[in-house]
Amino acid sequence: MSMSDVGEVFDRMRAHVKIRRETESTVFVDKYYEMDPQTEDLLHDSGMLEEDMVVLIADSKYRAHINEVSLSSDENVDHARKFNRWATVTYRVVWSDYSVSFVAVYEDGTKRKFHVSQHCAWFVKLNSLPSPRLTDTTDLSDSYTHTLEQMKVSVDSTVRIPEVIVP
Repeated sequence: MSMSDVGEVFDRMRAHVKIRRETESTVFVDKYYEMDPQTEDLLHDSGMLEEDMVVLIADSKYRAHINEVSLSSDENVDHARKFNRWATVTYRVVWSDYSVSFVAVYEDGTKRKFHVSQHCAWFVKLNSLPSPRLTDTTDLSDSYTHTLEQMKVSVDSTVRIPEVIVP
């Protein structure tokens, strides 16, 4: 065995150990990961994705078996790095052909472009959902009443109707 062959074997061994450590970390989820309803929710399609949401593709057919990845090809490792990790949505675009594109930013800072069907479902971290919109009708009525009161004060203080004396 030549020195270059020995070097190549060591490089492959180092890469194998790195991949094994990476896939055994808590950053990766398994193929059949189930959401935690205490901290996660389900978006039924990609059109619901918004900037800064932390997401994971929900359909297990896209995710790899983590325990098999470290023993398999580089292509499978790359696939797991894309689909078996939580990512933050950035640069989201919805296309007219019912597809969605976005850049996924992973915990380690790496970025990948996704282009998926709008019909794909996603798990989303609850703490990454956008601020709740105003939906409580009591808030709306209080706001409406307050606005009317302001208008009345404004009208009362600026409009003077002259007294008309009718003979």
